[in-house]
Amino acid sequence: MNPQVLVGPVELLKSSWVFFKTHWQILVSIVIVPNVLNYVASLLLQTGKIAAVFLGVFVSIIAIILSFAMAAALVRSVQMLSGEPTKIISVKDQYKIGFKYFWPLILVGIISSLAAMGAFMLLIVPGIIMSVYGGLYAYALIIDGKKGFSALTESYSLVYNRWLAVFGRLLVITAVAVIVQILLSGIYFLVALMFGVNIYSLAAAHQQIPVLITLIGFVFNLAVQVIVGPMAVIYTYYLYESLKVTRSQDVSVTAFKRWIVAFMIIGPIFFLLFVVSTVALVGLQATRQASDSQRMISSPQFQAQLQELIKQAASTTPTVQIKK
Repeated sequence: MNPQVLVGPVELLKSSWVFFKTHWQILVSIVIVPNVLNYVASLLLQTGKIAAVFLGVFVSIIAIILSFAMAAALVRSVQMLSGEPTKIISVKDQYKIGFKYFWPLILVGIISSLAAMGAFMLLIVPGIIMSVYGGLYAYALIIDGKKGFSALTESYSLVYNRWLAVFGRLLVITAVAVIVQILLSGIYFLVALMFGVNIYSLAAAHQQIPVLITLIGFVFNLAVQVIVGPMAVIYTYYLYESLKVTRSQDVSVTAFKRWIVAFMIIGPIFFLLFVVSTVALVGLQATRQASDSQRMISSPQFQAQLQELIKQAASTTPTVQIKK
């Protein structure tokens, strides 16, 4: 591997797969915890019982919190095992490390999300550009201790002048993840057919899928998560390290930081304008319909038709005679 050349996608995939095969036990153990909780939460929410639904919501919140810690724990595990392949690490210790990054990840995630929202509001292309430039913020935070805006600007300085190369490499791992998802979904469909169940027909007819088939689906979905998740993290970690080795020196991040702030302001404003305009349009439509209804009721034609209906109803109403 030439340290002066950005590693290509094929080599990144090969290195990631070798790493995953070597350390899959600890990586899968880290990823599996929040995914199992998510499945338990979905089962509780589907029962429709109040107590179970409340418990499902609580479990979902726990799963979300653990997901943030899991992401940081996974990155730190890959970093540690890359430096010391024989190092023995535990899931508990890695989650402890992951929780140390919980609030910093939340903070920089909010900044990134607001900036991306503002960029996407200005059509899709600026949003894609911003997402790639700032997409490595989690690695800048967890690996190099960059926090807040510094994590985003560090990501920008690494991608600077290599946006297309980074975009292409990220596109490759995304395509691989989609292909794995499709393959395992196809296998799940065939397995379900072996049991005489067409899951797509049942879903289209809004019918309940048998419990056994549902459990098999969970296993396949979990397989996707425990393979694709760690592979994507390993792949991006190697890309991040390669970007650091081959980075441009003295990159100015002032303009990028200003763009982040601008997009953070634009995003909420555009969103608020969208909500207000939507409410105004709905209100205008309702007012117009009410006005049209009132105009129709007040029209001579409607009044004449109404009088005619009343006369017809009166003429057809049977007369009730009371015998003395």
